[in-house]
Amino acid sequence: FEPNRGIRVGVLSRLPVREVAQADVFPNQLGPVRCDDTGVRFNLNNSRREVFVPLLGRHTACNALAAIAMGRKMGLRENDIIDNLSHAHGPEMRLQLHRVNNLSVLNDAYNANPDSTRAALDALAAIEGGRRIAVLGEMLELGENSAAEHHAVGTYAASRADIVVAVGKAALPIAYGAGRHAVALADRGPAI
Repeated sequence: FEPNRGIRVGVLSRLPVREVAQADVFPNQLGPVRCDDTGVRFNLNNSRREVFVPLLGRHTACNALAAIAMGRKMGLRENDIIDNLSHAHGPEMRLQLHRVNNLSVLNDAYNANPDSTRAALDALAAIEGGRRIAVLGEMLELGENSAAEHHAVGTYAASRADIVVAVGKAALPIAYGAGRHAVALADRGPAI
């Protein structure tokens, strides 16, 4: 769901959170969700209190809203929830930004799928600086739609990066999707 829509705490089957038009928690309507290389910021429920989560990607705002709603439902104080969100950290190899000399390297290599790759590409596009180079490998376990999914990711990557490097035979459709922005490599050796 989109972070601007918000969420309501409820019970639907075994899932404790569901999206609805009228939300218990939502980002401030006076300002957008702001993403940069330090994380995500937004104001909650028309307050002036800024929520900061030091994780990359616009989808982080959705996850934070879910955490706030569930914390409220469990009786936790909102200030404590927001303070703890400001110290959150993600799993290894998932949207991790590394600085190497004058380069910024965004590592989202663990068990990539089309949705997570698009989220990583959005996070890459939000990072200010020089040229953006997306190095994308094979996404496994996509079944009979694998070529089409890789091609669609390549097309999307071309809209977010200056150069798209497709690594591996099964990733070749990424290069086709990226068109003139693409470089195809047979294996990861040259990419490293």
